[in-house]
Amino acid sequence: MRLAPSRDLLRAAVVVACTIPLSLLFGFLGMGLFGISVNLMSLGAVDFGLIVDGAEKIVRFMKNAFGAQLVHEPMMRPDGKIMHAELKIGDSVVMIADASERAKATSAMLHVYVPNVDAVYQKALKAGGTSVMEPTDMFYGDRSGGVKDPSGNSWFVATHIEDVAPAEMAKRADKFNKQKGKAA
Repeated sequence: MRLAPSRDLLRAAVVVACTIPLSLLFGFLGMGLFGISVNLMSLGAVDFGLIVDGAEKIVRFMKNAFGAQLVHEPMMRPDGKIMHAELKIGDSVVMIADASERAKATSAMLHVYVPNVDAVYQKALKAGGTSVMEPTDMFYGDRSGGVKDPSGNSWFVATHIEDVAPAEMAKRADKFNKQKGKAA
């Protein structure tokens, strides 16, 4: 005789089905081999992962520069390094892990919209970033600036200051490129 599954068992199956090992979902570092999983409810269609040397330092940088919040406590490797952490900046999630033999450190470029680019740029410098570009009004309608974090990732921050029609943007881009060519 076959028994019908209980509602609680069905709910548990749905929860398990919505929690997929990272290696199956993203092929991200083969972490699924270690039993790490991601709750899909906390992620967007595209989220970003950083593989760095010194993940704890970058987590502190993200918290101090951008007000990042840990989604959950980081999962640690036996050597005390971060195996997997998720931080939320605004409505986006950035995953981070320390580099390992299987996953080498790489640098990346991230772009973050903020209410006050000048204030966030200064916070990022105070948090240990080095300047890539001071905040500047750009032809496409954003005020943008950039820093490199202690692991070499570039973080560009921007505040949208005006909507620019496509024809006007093309004119401004042409002028920008001509001025840039003279400066080079």
